[in-house]
Amino acid sequence: MATSNSFDPIGGRNVLAGSQFNNTTINFGDQKDSLHDAQAACQAIHFPRNNDFVRRSGISAQLERLLPPRTEYQSAALWGLGGAGKTQLALEYAYGRCANDSSCSVFWVHADTETSFAQDYKWIATKLRLAGGLDGNELLKAVRAAIEGLPHWVMVLDNADDLSLFGVRRNPRLARGSATDGAGNGASDGGVTDLSAYIPRGNTGTVLWTSRDQQIVGSHVGPGHGINVVRMTDAEAESLFQAMSVLEIHEGDEGHGDLLRLLAELGWLPLAISQAAAYIRRTKISIGEYVERIQQRKKRQKILKRSEHDRHRRPEVSNSVLETWDISMEYIKRENRMAYDILAVLAYVDNQNIPYAIMARIAEMRDDEKSDNIDEEISSPGFISRGGSESNGRESRNSDESDSGDDNAGDSEDDSEDDSEDDSEDDDDDVIEALARLEEFSFVTLRPVQTSRKSHGDRVYDMHKLVQEAILYHLHIQNAKSQMEARSAKMAFEITDMLFPEQWHRQNWDWCEQMLGHAQRVGEWARLHDKGEEVAYFLFRISDYLCDRGRWREREMVDMAMSKLCERILGESHPHTLIARSRLGVSIQRLGRQREAEKIHAEILSLRREILGDKHPNTIESMVSLAATYFKQGSMASLAATYGKQGRYKEAEKMHMEVLLLRREILGDRYPDTIESISSLATTYHKQMRYKEAEKMETEVLLLRREILGDKHLDTICSMADLAATYFCQMRYADAERIEVEIPKLRQQILGSKHPDTLQAMDNLADTYYAQEKYQEAEEIYVKLVQMQREVLGEQHPDTIKSVSRLDACRRALEALLKTDSDAGSDLGSDIETNGVSVAGLSLE
Repeated sequence: MATSNSFDPIGGRNVLAGSQFNNTTINFGDQKDSLHDAQAACQAIHFPRNNDFVRRSGISAQLERLLPPRTEYQSAALWGLGGAGKTQLALEYAYGRCANDSSCSVFWVHADTETSFAQDYKWIATKLRLAGGLDGNELLKAVRAAIEGLPHWVMVLDNADDLSLFGVRRNPRLARGSATDGAGNGASDGGVTDLSAYIPRGNTGTVLWTSRDQQIVGSHVGPGHGINVVRMTDAEAESLFQAMSVLEIHEGDEGHGDLLRLLAELGWLPLAISQAAAYIRRTKISIGEYVERIQQRKKRQKILKRSEHDRHRRPEVSNSVLETWDISMEYIKRENRMAYDILAVLAYVDNQNIPYAIMARIAEMRDDEKSDNIDEEISSPGFISRGGSESNGRESRNSDESDSGDDNAGDSEDDSEDDSEDDSEDDDDDVIEALARLEEFSFVTLRPVQTSRKSHGDRVYDMHKLVQEAILYHLHIQNAKSQMEARSAKMAFEITDMLFPEQWHRQNWDWCEQMLGHAQRVGEWARLHDKGEEVAYFLFRISDYLCDRGRWREREMVDMAMSKLCERILGESHPHTLIARSRLGVSIQRLGRQREAEKIHAEILSLRREILGDKHPNTIESMVSLAATYFKQGSMASLAATYGKQGRYKEAEKMHMEVLLLRREILGDRYPDTIESISSLATTYHKQMRYKEAEKMETEVLLLRREILGDKHLDTICSMADLAATYFCQMRYADAERIEVEIPKLRQQILGSKHPDTLQAMDNLADTYYAQEKYQEAEEIYVKLVQMQREVLGEQHPDTIKSVSRLDACRRALEALLKTDSDAGSDLGSDIETNGVSVAGLSLE
């Protein structure tokens, strides 16, 4: 039977009177009651107003601009990451409309499932005093019609994350195991495929959506009516924490630094901040203690999965930071398995600076035929990259474009190339689509594309650190039935191993740097899969790279991880474990902790003598390392301890001499390690002020290295620096300058301008100019050097402090010259002013 509706004006507004749905007539009581109701708007909001709401100035102003209090129909959407504060912004907007317009009715609908949507409509029907007897679709239609008849109204559709409930179609080709209605459309258990049919429209009213899915923009609101709810500003985050913790902490107060660290650790995410503040308020622990706990991996997940009660959130929905994205991850898993697999692998790499190449490799390593059963099978061939092998899947980054698919060697070459091209294009399309979905759910964000990055292959992504933590938690919970932890961690390692260059040079430094964070992180997860030994060898490569770049603090962390891993899987006395520990000792030594390094090297030397014998190259190498620690401890001693210092140099000299004799016997005079021993012995002579002996040996080493290694090898350049230093100590400044003027150029060309060895070369040249009273030349170098040392080493580093002091002395010398030579004073004064570094502005403490 056709439905007929009649609308009568009552009390200045149109309401349903006598509307019929399936032979049921809907009334609002008698006309007298309706007239009374017209004077009081209906408010159907689940939560009380949040008196601790922190206004998000930019977002709140944008929302008020998009949805002003007016009679015309309008809509907008707040979209963004779960926990970003969308619901609280919508709640404040709803109460703001109530406060500013007493005739405005406001309705709140939970739009996350069909069931919650229908329940809230039933609740609204009660609030509107719709007659009973309606159910299902007819109830939904009746509520829609009733609201459309009101003069001023607002409907908030909160958590509309599953847009298939509202008629937004998914790509059925990408879905895996999702429910469909046979046409690729999402179908719910109740059989309703498009709830958007029941959302009020008409000529008046306001609809505000909140969703984690960016597709809400363009599908249910106009392209210009979506607001991306991103992280809070620093000031907003501080205000929220103080409101929720009932703590007043201002800039300069004790604990303010801890608060800033906490907010950064939580990524300025409102849900995480609220939960942390509530926990701190309830347990009365300090902010600093809370930060320390969440920075420990074992405690981090335990704390972040807590769910502190919040009366402005639904009680049946977890407030846990780690669980808030679980529904979205399961939704992604059903809708787009490629996107879910990418998400799982990204949990085990660094959350910043993620290149598209990693995602492309994930696509290559997936086995499409077995993707439906990926939870059950972890060792399928699809986990080995095309063109690679299980035992050694490494290949250089440049080989990406030359992979020819040799598995089908029996087929014709042209057909094979065509098939490979088609597969590659399909994979690429799937990756682009998968990343678009992850972006739309704010799981990843695309960095602004630089003008030089014209193709999608050059794109770089970031992931919120708490999202990554939540994915790890999700995979851990799921792991009992799926083995996804092991599979994803293993894939992350294999991909990073493939993409990090086997060899590095200036041309690929940028790529090495982009991959470095990922390389360091994958080493943390070796315990989850069966590639522990391969991970250890991979860390050796990363250690070598950091050594070449002079990054000793970072290298120490890699060497520490490498040592622990080798010890766990190979044993304490295995040769590779000893190599790893030896590298750790070198890194610690280069960081100035000589006693600690000495202990490590002495233990390794003892073990190697016992296991390998005195003449094994590794044993000899340990002798060299131990001698170096003796040497360093001597060079760092004060002048008052000359006797003790000399004793350490004697120990170093004795050991270097022993090593030199062994290497000459075993390797010969021209072997690089033998030449290195001559150089080390010369250095001990230099430190004992036996300059003539040192000069003779250093000259020999320089000639040999130039002949064998060439002029531009780093060892040759090091020999040049050693000989120049010996000339300097003999006050042969012109000879020292002749060599030293070339070294900064060579090191900058090979190592880069900010490498510590390049900075040291600049320092040496400036000292030589200063010693010759060439103050202008010295000052010019010191200015550049101080700026670079502050950037690379920090303002309080001893080398920076020394350079600041030298710059100050240099300028005082120039000022003295100005006073004694009035003719030269004008030119010199001009030079001093234009160099642009104020010594007074630098700390000398």
